Amino acid sequence: MVRKMKAFAVVGPHNSGKTTLIRHLVKKFSEKGLSVAIIKSTKHTGIFEDPDKDTTLLLNTQAEKVILVAPDKTTIFLKKGINLDEILINTSEDIVICEGFKGSSLPKIAVFKEYEEEFWKGITNIVAVVSETPTNPWDVPRFDRNETDKIADFVTNYIPSWDREKVQLYVNNRKIELKPFLQRILKDSVWGFVKNLKGVDPSAKEVEIKIKITE
Repeated sequence: MVRKMKAFAVVGPHNSGKTTLIRHLVKKFSEKGLSVAIIKSTKHTGIFEDPDKDTTLLLNTQAEKVILVAPDKTTIFLKKGINLDEILINTSEDIVICEGFKGSSLPKIAVFKEYEEEFWKGITNIVAVVSETPTNPWDVPRFDRNETDKIADFVTNYIPSWDREKVQLYVNNRKIELKPFLQRILKDSVWGFVKNLKGVDPSAKEVEIKIKITE
């Protein structure tokens, strides 16, 4: 049986304290005996590259993957960006904390020093607030920055487990296993067609289709 995993995003403006909060939460989760993974979103490219390093010379070859192995760490460089769902499907930790990814469907903890309405436009699924002010426009649980014990408990008790299977395929009532990239292709193809149909809610969370092959 696939182990259930908690995945959520920490979102907020630049210099709002996201990274500091994540560092403290990792410590709290580790103290609970939970394994943790961190996924960070960045708009910058070439951030790992140093023109004077051999690793950069290798990254600039035609190789699609470069793996750097040190005694204490292993770094994998891929020559492409990866869909967040695909990363999550292939992640096995108990807790996954995503920094950024404000456009994702993940539950989100909003972090800010002062509430800036413009920043939060279009961001959905806010489940908690961590701030230095009492402002709470989403009417969700609010925590002070030093309440990391309470925030960690909130995550483990109230954030739902992440569903690894975004697409389930059954043929004659028999489940067909799909690899992550096939799930993504099927989901994108079906939703790309369905969402343009009249009467379909563009914010729908689930689509169910049954097809009869024979008359």
